[in-house]
Amino acid sequence: MESVRESDRSVLVVDDEASQRSLLSGFLTSCGLVVEEASSAEEALEAIRARPPGLVLLDVKLPGMSGLEALARIRKMSTPLPVLLLTAHADLRQAVSAMKTGADDYLAKPVDLEELRTAVFDLLGRFEKDLDRPDDPAALPPGIVCESPAMRSLVRTVLSIARSDAPVLVLGESGTGKEVVATLLHQHSSRSARPLVVANCATLSESLIESDLFGHVKGAFTGAQAPRQGLFRAADTGTLFLDEIGEMPLALQPKLLRALETGQVVPVGGDAPTQVDVRLISATNRDLSTEALQQKFREDLYYRLAVIELVVPPLR
Repeated sequence: MESVRESDRSVLVVDDEASQRSLLSGFLTSCGLVVEEASSAEEALEAIRARPPGLVLLDVKLPGMSGLEALARIRKMSTPLPVLLLTAHADLRQAVSAMKTGADDYLAKPVDLEELRTAVFDLLGRFEKDLDRPDDPAALPPGIVCESPAMRSLVRTVLSIARSDAPVLVLGESGTGKEVVATLLHQHSSRSARPLVVANCATLSESLIESDLFGHVKGAFTGAQAPRQGLFRAADTGTLFLDEIGEMPLALQPKLLRALETGQVVPVGGDAPTQVDVRLISATNRDLSTEALQQKFREDLYYRLAVIELVVPPLR
């Protein structure tokens, strides 16, 4: 088969969030694709006019011109161009409607990277094996053994997203190695020289979990004889891994969400926020998407945790 031309394997990633663009671009580059980025619909249209890519990966929600408006303008251009929409669950109806007016496919956020890989190569009309891409990593950290195609695919995905600071939710049955995945993410990230702080939410005392996460000031409550920095501050500039995140009490979830949104934590009994730089990895054996629909877990927190979802295959 003839070699794939660069224009045939180029993808334009359009998203206003820099961290999301970086994540998607890094992953697609690891798949052997040539990736360009645009932070707005207007910037994307200029890039398409200058040099049409092989495919456009287009977020629906953009500042100014929306992704759907950009889609309509792309369809008025003379060159046919595959467009893959990225949409939040709340906008799925819009995305389905957009399929009737020109979108070639859509994926719901949080994006499953293996689904993204499949959708992109399907739309490009090429098999993944026809593209230049790095071989599977030969050197893995001690303790990791993977021979099955499913595990090798997972490891390849982990290594391709490790340098992103986007939150990761690791799903899988008990005993499948979710903490091993978290460790692998940290070891191959730009934060590898900084702390990896690990905590199991199921073992944290419900009455003290806020103090465990965010710290407390001296005298904040009975027994608080000295200040405590908390897990977020201990993991500052590094990675915080919260295992069994599904056990997080509902009452505390808004405070965790705020910490993720603002990058600030307020210790129990204090009033001055502290800025922290933490990459959060969480894990659970629960189906948080279903629990969010049943209001057993905050939906907005779930989407914040699951910017990237990784599923560890069952041992069987």
